[in-house]
Amino acid sequence: MRRKMIRKAFIISTPVAFGIALIILLFRSVPDSPADKVDYARVSLALARQCQAQKYAPELFGKASALFDSAMLCWKRENQRVIFFRDYSDVIDYARLSADKSKQAISHSRNLAKSLENTVVQKIDSLNEIIHTLNDLLRKLPLSEKQMNDISSGKLLLRESEIHYQQKAFLEAGYKAQKSESLLVPVFQEIRQKLLDYFQSLPRWKKMAASAIEKSANTRSTLIVVDKFARQLIVYQAGKKKYVFDAEFGSNWMQPKRMKGDKATPEGLYSVKTKIPPGKTKYFRALLLSYPNADDMARFDREKKQGIIPKYVSIGGLIEIHGGGGKQIDWTDGCIALENSDMLKVYNIADQGTPVVIVGSLEDLDTALLRHGVTSYPNL
Repeated sequence: MRRKMIRKAFIISTPVAFGIALIILLFRSVPDSPADKVDYARVSLALARQCQAQKYAPELFGKASALFDSAMLCWKRENQRVIFFRDYSDVIDYARLSADKSKQAISHSRNLAKSLENTVVQKIDSLNEIIHTLNDLLRKLPLSEKQMNDISSGKLLLRESEIHYQQKAFLEAGYKAQKSESLLVPVFQEIRQKLLDYFQSLPRWKKMAASAIEKSANTRSTLIVVDKFARQLIVYQAGKKKYVFDAEFGSNWMQPKRMKGDKATPEGLYSVKTKIPPGKTKYFRALLLSYPNADDMARFDREKKQGIIPKYVSIGGLIEIHGGGGKQIDWTDGCIALENSDMLKVYNIADQGTPVVIVGSLEDLDTALLRHGVTSYPNL
């Protein structure tokens, strides 16, 4: 009897035990969720985006994004299967690879951003130095309309670069700085070359002025020297500097005067041809100079034959020292303008025949620039 009961109990318990064992086996077969791995990859990708890896490391960021998308697709596909048959190994692999690429992108972006930050700030500082120099020279040198427009556009782009830099958008800051540089540097180099070319005549100018000053000392006579770059008219008496007045010139004063209408102020040895009193000039008082002299005429004829000057133009004349100045700009047609009070002194001192020496400069380039407030001249 007892054996029958034991056999019956065994027959009943065997299916139950089997079922329990099967359930345990099935639960053991349910794969672990890859959620934590996917979340880690998601956070890594978000951090890479915050570091602007899509800009600084676009290839690495693109791979990280693609791998993360693959992980999500695999996860979605596996979730559509019966739970006991799901396999998240590919999801985990894609998530891990995505996180690794994101980390690389973050590191690359931070390094590149730091490098760009240093590069951009150096470029911004350099361009600001150029602008500072150009601002000091703008009122002194005759610039073309294109040069003025390029300077204006370059300043605007540099300001935009500085704004991007403050916002830590270093790629944008670098791009704007590069555009600014492409406008400002050529103008700066053109001006520098123009100044270097202009000051090649310095030895001749200094010799011309020194000879005239020596003659003034020997003959104890009055001499007028005009220094165009210094923007000064200097009165010597008996070889000694007596007065220095601010002067304004033709709007194209740096160019050698070649012909009528070129708005250039001539250079050379001249004299007062006529004193023009009040009522005979619209400029308060005036001293008509002996332009053109023999050298001017010879150069004019030579350049006409060479085709540098059109055949139909004349050499011009009526170059004066006159009043009406004080405008702080170069505005005459080639004359030398003084403030009326200064003109009165010069008019009363000068006589018909008083020598007038007009030179480009009496000082070397560095000294002349310093006079105009240019304390530094970037060497690009």
